[in-house]
Amino acid sequence: MKKVFIDGGAHKGEAIEVLLDKRADLKGCEAHFFEPNPNLIELLEGIAQENKNYDIKVYHAALWNEEGDIDFLESIARWNTLASTVVPSMNEIWGLKLDRDNPQKVPTVVLSDFLGQFDDEDYIVLKLDVEGSEYVLVEDLFETGMINKIDELFLEWHDHFFPHLRNKGNELRSRLIGTNVKVRNDWM
Repeated sequence: MKKVFIDGGAHKGEAIEVLLDKRADLKGCEAHFFEPNPNLIELLEGIAQENKNYDIKVYHAALWNEEGDIDFLESIARWNTLASTVVPSMNEIWGLKLDRDNPQKVPTVVLSDFLGQFDDEDYIVLKLDVEGSEYVLVEDLFETGMINKIDELFLEWHDHFFPHLRNKGNELRSRLIGTNVKVRNDWM
């Protein structure tokens, strides 16, 4: 059995200090950092090189339910790396308009397929802070049965940005209660 940490929306690698370093049971785990923002990849690769406590692999990709490319939308105020998404129905985040005139194509990795490479006895911790993609990803995990591969799920819901998906979020939260997954509805 190996321990695996999958970070969907790795951003600036904050999960190392906020989650991993606080968990002695996860020291030395295999870590996979997924980040669609091209401006953060070099930073994450540096963190992976410097941080020898974990076996970190960095992917310049968005977790999604289909393979291919997807538009990555940054905010017009580019200094704010928090304000970005791959969700096409999004118009703004944190009050910042998204730059729909200059989308960047990024590759996608199908989360359910990615989980398929791990053995059933592996201990998998999944963190999703993916600015709205969580609705698509969690639904796909249920549809594919891969929800059963996950032992712990740190999840930030973005109902405040997607009021039209609040009912979907409530449905998915209810379904998660009926699983063996230890769910934490935030990670910070």
